[in-house]
Amino acid sequence: MEQFIKDFGSHTDEPTKVMLQNVYNHKKKFDKFKQKLILCTWGSLVTFLFLFFYMNYFIIKPNAASAEKIFLVIVQDSLLFLLIGILIFMSGLGTYYKKKKDKHEKEYQELRKEIVSKAPLQWRYPFDWEKRNEVFTKMKEMKDINLYHENK
Repeated sequence: MEQFIKDFGSHTDEPTKVMLQNVYNHKKKFDKFKQKLILCTWGSLVTFLFLFFYMNYFIIKPNAASAEKIFLVIVQDSLLFLLIGILIFMSGLGTYYKKKKDKHEKEYQELRKEIVSKAPLQWRYPFDWEKRNEVFTKMKEMKDINLYHENK
Protein backbone atom coordinates (compact mmCIF):
# COMPACT_ATOMS: atom_id res chain seq x y z
CA MET A 1 0.00 0.00 0.00
CA GLU A 2 1.23 3.48 -0.83
CA GLN A 3 2.56 5.56 2.05
CA PHE A 4 0.26 8.51 1.39
CA ILE A 5 -2.74 6.15 1.78
CA LYS A 6 -1.36 4.69 5.01
CA ASP A 7 -1.00 8.24 6.34
CA PHE A 8 -4.76 8.83 6.23
CA GLY A 9 -4.93 7.56 9.79
CA SER A 10 -7.57 5.84 11.88
CA HIS A 11 -10.45 7.87 10.44
CA THR A 12 -10.19 5.83 7.26
CA ASP A 13 -10.75 2.12 7.79
CA GLU A 14 -8.73 -0.62 6.08
CA PRO A 15 -11.33 -1.57 3.43
CA THR A 16 -11.55 2.07 2.40
CA LYS A 17 -7.77 2.29 2.20
CA VAL A 18 -7.75 -0.81 0.00
CA MET A 19 -10.37 0.78 -2.25
CA LEU A 20 -8.31 3.99 -2.47
CA GLN A 21 -5.22 1.91 -3.30
CA ASN A 22 -7.13 0.09 -6.07
CA VAL A 23 -8.32 3.39 -7.54
CA TYR A 24 -4.76 4.71 -7.44
CA ASN A 25 -3.40 1.54 -9.11
CA HIS A 26 -5.96 1.73 -11.91
CA LYS A 27 -5.25 5.43 -12.37
CA LYS A 28 -1.53 4.64 -12.74
CA LYS A 29 -2.24 1.93 -15.32
CA PHE A 30 -4.64 4.22 -17.18
CA ASP A 31 -2.04 7.02 -17.25
CA LYS A 32 0.68 4.58 -18.37
CA PHE A 33 -1.35 3.33 -21.34
CA LYS A 34 -2.49 6.84 -22.16
CA GLN A 35 1.15 7.95 -22.34
CA LYS A 36 2.10 4.92 -24.46
CA LEU A 37 -0.80 5.65 -26.83
CA ILE A 38 0.34 9.26 -27.25
CA LEU A 39 3.90 8.11 -27.91
CA CYS A 40 2.71 5.52 -30.42
CA THR A 41 0.51 8.07 -32.18
CA TRP A 42 3.39 10.51 -32.53
CA GLY A 43 5.66 7.69 -33.72
CA SER A 44 3.13 6.72 -36.37
CA LEU A 45 2.80 10.33 -37.50
CA VAL A 46 6.57 10.79 -37.78
CA THR A 47 6.93 7.49 -39.65
CA PHE A 48 4.15 8.45 -42.05
CA LEU A 49 5.69 11.87 -42.72
CA PHE A 50 9.11 10.32 -43.29
CA LEU A 51 7.53 7.77 -45.66
CA PHE A 52 5.71 10.52 -47.55
CA PHE A 53 8.80 12.69 -47.97
CA TYR A 54 10.98 9.70 -48.85
CA MET A 55 8.58 8.62 -51.59
CA ASN A 56 8.17 12.17 -52.85
CA TYR A 57 11.86 13.15 -53.02
CA PHE A 58 13.58 9.84 -53.75
CA ILE A 59 11.06 7.90 -55.81
CA ILE A 60 8.43 10.08 -57.50
CA LYS A 61 10.36 13.27 -58.37
CA PRO A 62 13.45 11.57 -59.87
CA ASN A 63 11.31 9.14 -61.88
CA ALA A 64 8.35 11.38 -62.74
CA ALA A 65 8.71 10.78 -66.47
CA SER A 66 7.60 7.17 -66.38
CA ALA A 67 4.99 5.45 -64.24
CA GLU A 68 6.60 2.10 -65.08
CA LYS A 69 9.92 3.31 -63.67
CA ILE A 70 8.22 4.58 -60.49
CA PHE A 71 6.56 1.20 -60.03
CA LEU A 72 9.88 -0.66 -60.51
CA VAL A 73 11.67 1.59 -58.00
CA ILE A 74 8.86 1.10 -55.46
CA VAL A 75 8.98 -2.69 -55.83
CA GLN A 76 12.78 -2.79 -55.51
CA ASP A 77 13.12 -0.36 -52.58
CA SER A 78 13.58 -2.25 -49.32
CA LEU A 79 13.55 0.94 -47.15
CA LEU A 80 10.06 1.68 -48.42
CA PHE A 81 8.83 -1.76 -47.34
CA LEU A 82 10.53 -1.32 -43.98
CA LEU A 83 8.79 2.03 -43.43
CA ILE A 84 5.42 0.57 -44.42
CA GLY A 85 6.01 -2.35 -42.05
CA ILE A 86 6.88 0.02 -39.21
CA LEU A 87 3.78 2.06 -39.94
CA ILE A 88 1.55 -1.05 -39.88
CA PHE A 89 3.19 -2.23 -36.65
CA MET A 90 2.75 1.18 -35.00
CA SER A 91 -0.91 1.25 -36.05
CA GLY A 92 -1.53 -2.18 -34.54
CA LEU A 93 0.33 -1.23 -31.38
CA GLY A 94 -1.71 1.96 -31.14
CA THR A 95 -4.93 -0.05 -31.41
CA TYR A 96 -3.72 -2.37 -28.64
CA TYR A 97 -2.81 0.54 -26.36
CA LYS A 98 -6.15 2.22 -27.07
CA LYS A 99 -8.06 -0.89 -25.99
CA LYS A 100 -5.94 -1.24 -22.84
CA LYS A 101 -6.33 2.46 -22.02
CA ASP A 102 -10.12 2.27 -22.45
CA LYS A 103 -10.31 -0.86 -20.29
CA HIS A 104 -8.31 0.67 -17.45
CA GLU A 105 -10.16 3.96 -17.71
CA LYS A 106 -13.48 2.16 -17.39
CA GLU A 107 -12.28 0.18 -14.35
CA TYR A 108 -10.81 3.32 -12.80
CA GLN A 109 -14.02 5.29 -13.29
CA GLU A 110 -16.14 2.46 -11.86
CA LEU A 111 -13.97 2.20 -8.74
CA ARG A 112 -13.92 5.96 -8.33
CA LYS A 113 -17.71 6.15 -8.62
CA GLU A 114 -18.06 3.31 -6.11
CA ILE A 115 -16.01 5.24 -3.55
CA VAL A 116 -18.07 8.38 -4.15
CA SER A 117 -21.35 6.50 -3.76
CA LYS A 118 -20.21 4.63 -0.62
CA ALA A 119 -18.69 7.68 1.08
CA PRO A 120 -21.60 8.13 3.53
CA LEU A 121 -21.17 4.50 4.64
CA GLN A 122 -17.39 4.65 4.92
CA TRP A 123 -17.28 7.86 6.92
CA ARG A 124 -20.39 7.57 9.11
CA TYR A 125 -19.67 9.85 12.02
CA PRO A 126 -19.47 13.67 11.82
CA PHE A 127 -15.80 13.80 12.84
CA ASP A 128 -14.90 11.14 10.27
CA TRP A 129 -16.94 12.99 7.65
CA GLU A 130 -14.71 16.04 8.16
CA LYS A 131 -11.64 13.83 7.69
CA ARG A 132 -13.18 12.51 4.48
CA ASN A 133 -12.68 15.94 2.97
CA GLU A 134 -8.96 15.75 3.83
CA VAL A 135 -8.71 12.33 2.17
CA PHE A 136 -10.50 13.53 -0.96
CA THR A 137 -8.38 16.70 -1.10
CA LYS A 138 -5.12 14.74 -0.80
CA MET A 139 -6.20 12.31 -3.50
CA LYS A 140 -7.11 15.23 -5.78
CA GLU A 141 -3.99 17.30 -5.12
CA MET A 142 -1.39 14.54 -4.91
CA LYS A 143 -2.66 11.99 -7.44
CA ASP A 144 -5.23 13.90 -9.54
CA ILE A 145 -8.07 11.57 -8.54
CA ASN A 146 -11.35 13.42 -8.10
CA LEU A 147 -13.54 11.71 -5.51
CA TYR A 148 -15.92 14.61 -4.95
CA HIS A 149 -18.25 13.90 -7.89
CA GLU A 150 -19.26 10.77 -9.76
CA ASN A 151 -18.95 12.46 -13.15
CA LYS A 152 -15.54 13.08 -14.66
